[in-house]
Amino acid sequence: MFIIPIENKPDWSRPPLATLLLIIINVLVFVVWQGQDDAIAEQAEQHYQRAHLFEQERQLYLDYHHAIDEKRLPDDWQELKAPAQDALLESAIVWDRGFDHHLHQQQPWQQASPDIAARWQQDRQQFEQLRNRISSIQGGLTPADLKPWQFITSQFLHGDVMHLLGNMAFLFLFGFTLEAVLKARWYLLFYLTSGVAAGVLHCLQEQDSWIPTIGASGAVSGLMGMYLALYGLRKIRFFYSLFFVFGEIKAPAIFIFPLWLAKELYGYFYSDDNIAYWAHIGGLLMGVALVYLSRPLYRDFKANQQHSDADRQTQQTLRQIQQARSRFDFARAASLARQLSEQRPTDPAAWQIRYELAAAQPTSKPYHETTFLLLKQFVAKETPFNVWQPVVLPLLDHYQKNASKPIALSQNICTALSHRFYQQGNSAQGIAYLQMALSHPANSKALTDLLKRVINDHQRRGDHQQARALVLLLKQRQQPAPVTSS
Repeated sequence: MFIIPIENKPDWSRPPLATLLLIIINVLVFVVWQGQDDAIAEQAEQHYQRAHLFEQERQLYLDYHHAIDEKRLPDDWQELKAPAQDALLESAIVWDRGFDHHLHQQQPWQQASPDIAARWQQDRQQFEQLRNRISSIQGGLTPADLKPWQFITSQFLHGDVMHLLGNMAFLFLFGFTLEAVLKARWYLLFYLTSGVAAGVLHCLQEQDSWIPTIGASGAVSGLMGMYLALYGLRKIRFFYSLFFVFGEIKAPAIFIFPLWLAKELYGYFYSDDNIAYWAHIGGLLMGVALVYLSRPLYRDFKANQQHSDADRQTQQTLRQIQQARSRFDFARAASLARQLSEQRPTDPAAWQIRYELAAAQPTSKPYHETTFLLLKQFVAKETPFNVWQPVVLPLLDHYQKNASKPIALSQNICTALSHRFYQQGNSAQGIAYLQMALSHPANSKALTDLLKRVINDHQRRGDHQQARALVLLLKQRQQPAPVTSS
């Protein structure tokens, strides 16, 4: 069973630098450090043969092999001819570090003559020193011989090219999305933490194993767990293969978690291979745990997802509006534009589209209503002025020229527009809409307060003539209306 997400694409305008760095390090370690392993292995094997250690250790290894539960030799090895048997046994001895440990505990050389014992012990020590320079022994995680740094170094070692390519493909697949969410520092920390957790669980399950564990699979499994936990119940697309069946499904992300977990457990109990399934499980569980423990990051991701959803919905609505326009279905286009402005009330582009469609009928009620609502949104405090001004100013100019009676420019709207422009230092527009507000006969507290602030502003700037004119207007508006007799 093979299931991978295909929901997102890399954003190369913001490349996943930390993910690419991890891939580069893994490749360099494989080429530079692990590239020396074949030469080291050959040197160690040649030393083992030259020292004639096989003749001294052959029977000891057979006794050891029969005594342990873990069978290191194939069941039918005895059916091989003598040279083939010896070649198989010698290779098994060279790479069986459990047998090294057994020899050091039993010290069989003590039973030999002093000259043979000294030579045997010295040759064995030299052989182990040569062989243990191999990267998987130096940096791999060996449960029976733990060294703290190996929890990190083992994550950057791989068994062969296909092992490396497989892990790097999954690292990139999950990494570019997670790095964008977590940012580089937390992403790298969570990646390494998942790898360490993978190593810890593997060691707990295989405490007596002398076989080194290598690979980024545990850390990558952590990324997989983080990915599923971040998306949670959100439905995303997955590609799957089951035997010879391939396809695509859309399912809540977290529903895939038990499938991945079951796959690893099945592999551990029923597969006969050298895959560290418990390391995969440990990384997967730690990835999920890290996301749920990092609530602020989780909330930020959810907010970003909602924003992305809104953007996708906007793009879809814009396409529908364009299609309706091309069919001359302006009623449909106007309806969609209205929905868009209601979904994105603080987006000036949405309102501009709605206004342009309504302006096709300048005498209609929707035209004035759209203009009024647009201006009401513009003067709202939460609306960013610099974003809206380039859109609103041309629309205001267009409305005043095309509307025979600009009823959307009520006294309250004109007062609010004047106030907004004065706040932003645009006194020309401020005074223009103040005069429009004053052209309405009604009085309002907001207009009176604005007049007082504008008068003070002119006085501070030394524009006493304009200040006196406005003071006169203020006095006139504050005069009580005359009482008429019936």
